[in-house]
Amino acid sequence: MIRPLAEHDARAWLREVVALYEAGLREPLPLPVKTSLAWAEEFRRTRGGSDGDPDARGRAEWTTPRFNDAGFPKEDSDVWHVRVFGEHADYDLLASPLRAGEDGPAPHRLGHYAWRLWSPVLDNEQIRGL
Repeated sequence: MIRPLAEHDARAWLREVVALYEAGLREPLPLPVKTSLAWAEEFRRTRGGSDGDPDARGRAEWTTPRFNDAGFPKEDSDVWHVRVFGEHADYDLLASPLRAGEDGPAPHRLGHYAWRLWSPVLDNEQIRGL
């Protein structure tokens, strides 16, 4: 669950989501759902410190193992991601260097967009037992 946001925070986050949507209309963003969420969760937990590796978590959600015994493909096999990034695209394609105007705490494009989208959710996450 997400705790209620103050109106000005909710409006700012909505503006950010709309800006991401508009950027996605201009080019495919390196923002696969599970991969970006895993990256943002680990980055938030460690804040880029040495005790965690957001890229390892993101890579684990993105890359289908070569010998996939479970039979469940990861996001690199998703038909829409294959269409945009190519078949079994390497994680480094998503984690390409930042471009002009992409700033913030993230070290690469995947992190930049993941943090913009997921940090308000993660910062206001409220977990309750059933």
